[in-house]
Amino acid sequence: MDLAWEAHGAGRPLLCLHGFGMDRTVMAAALEPALSRRPGWRRIYPDLPGHGESPAGPGDSDGVAASVHEWADLRLGGAPAVLAGWSYGGYLATALAARADPGLAGRRFRGRAGAGPISGC
Repeated sequence: MDLAWEAHGAGRPLLCLHGFGMDRTVMAAALEPALSRRPGWRRIYPDLPGHGESPAGPGDSDGVAASVHEWADLRLGGAPAVLAGWSYGGYLATALAARADPGLAGRRFRGRAGAGPISGC
């Protein structure tokens, strides 16, 4: 699945996942004032499936997490990344971390939703 996205800066990838019902502009507006002053980070803001400018995706969180995982693998080319997620984005970041491979360099969750388990978590 090809997700709409934007990136700012250069350096180590930081994948920033927004909450449910929002889009990448909300996450970028929240993080860029602070992160733009910290060199060495490439901040990547995708629109989750069915949000913003991204096409509709799977109807469940397992499928959404799988779509984001596949997209990130393609976009990052296997580079180690740090995950940042807010609300539903934190929930998905937890699922991505559960699938963790050597490409996961770290994670940061804020206001993680606790709506129930995602397979493999």
